[in-house]
This record gives sequence, structure tokens and C-alpha cells, in this order.
Amino acid sequence: MLPEKLLCAKQSFVKGRAPLEDNAYTIMGYDNGAVGTVWSSCVNAGSMHGQIICVIGSKASIEWWDEQPNQLRLQIQGKPAQILERGMEYLYSEAL
Repeated sequence: MLPEKLLCAKQSFVKGRAPLEDNAYTIMGYDNGAVGTVWSSCVNAGSMHGQIICVIGSKASIEWWDEQPNQLRLQIQGKPAQILERGMEYLYSEAL
């Protein structure tokens, strides 16, 4: 699904990187009413790596962090968070 609307704000904080941007916020609007956001930054103070991908839905969310690449955090509304490990038999066959 491709976004129908797109808005991006970008900045250069580190003068030596200009004219390249080192920080950007993107908002995407989809035809079904869903909204997606992306924050891309090289200036997140205190975060050496910190690549995080988070997908938030109406019933659950998942989060992946590059510091723990073999794990996926699953949070289902009303239930405790779960950590799913790569290669485990409880995963769908497509995930294996």
C-alpha cells in the first residue's frame, strides 16, 4: 500500500554535514485512514545505534531493535508484552 499524502520536515544540525540533512520527520496518509510516521535521525544524543522499527496497530504492536536483532517484542492489547526469539517453533513457518 502506497501513501496518498506525504509530509516531510528535514533539518541539518551538524554544520559539517550540510547541505545533507541529519534529521527528518515524515508523516504518511493512506487511503484507508491509516497514518504512518517515520523519524530518521543521526543526532539522537546518547543513542549509539538505536535503530528501532515499530509497527502499531489497533489490536497489537511489534517492535524490533538492532541491538537485539534476534528478538521481536509483541504487545497485544490487554496482555503482557512478549519477546519472540528467532528460529523458535512457536513462530509461523513463514517466519522461520
